Amino acid sequence: MGTFLTNITLHGPTQAAAAAAVRALLPNCDCYVAPNRNGWITLYGDAFEGEDPTALLTAASELCQECESDGFASLVHDSDVLAIWVFDREGELAMEYNSCPEYFGSDAPAETASTADFARALAEMSDGQTAAAAISAVLEKDNAFAEDTLDTLGETLGAPNLGVGYSILQEDVDNNAEIVTDWEQFLHVEPS
Repeated sequence: MGTFLTNITLHGPTQAAAAAAVRALLPNCDCYVAPNRNGWITLYGDAFEGEDPTALLTAASELCQECESDGFASLVHDSDVLAIWVFDREGELAMEYNSCPEYFGSDAPAETASTADFARALAEMSDGQTAAAAISAVLEKDNAFAEDTLDTLGETLGAPNLGVGYSILQEDVDNNAEIVTDWEQFLHVEPS
């Protein structure tokens, strides 16, 4: 069985602002908030982890709007598919990327962004810190596992730890320092 994971990455807010947004918008969510690295904050929450992306997309939209930040929601399905949805500061869905749109058959979205267009959008979101060509190279590389592609994308953007999700972090909390960069600086937002 492959890996299933989700996370939400925002560009711009502080870690404290992102944690406050989780508390305000998702009061029943158990969530880990990564430290800000190169302008990126990644959130890993139980309320938006699962195979149905509806909760993930709703949370990403609301968090982008609340934090007035561009961002993206990531989903890895069975280590085979990487889907990423880009949101603007108003929480509007701007673009979608799917590494394997035919995987789900007729239920697949009608149209996803080209790799080049998607890479340009992420490069713009990073305030030019990352070149679109570098992002395209990551997405076009044939990796055996979608979570490896997502993790490499994070490294390329300067946003570590994209290749993990809430369930992975919960599996062995005591050993996360071995698999997650800067684990000791993560904030744990518990349900209220």
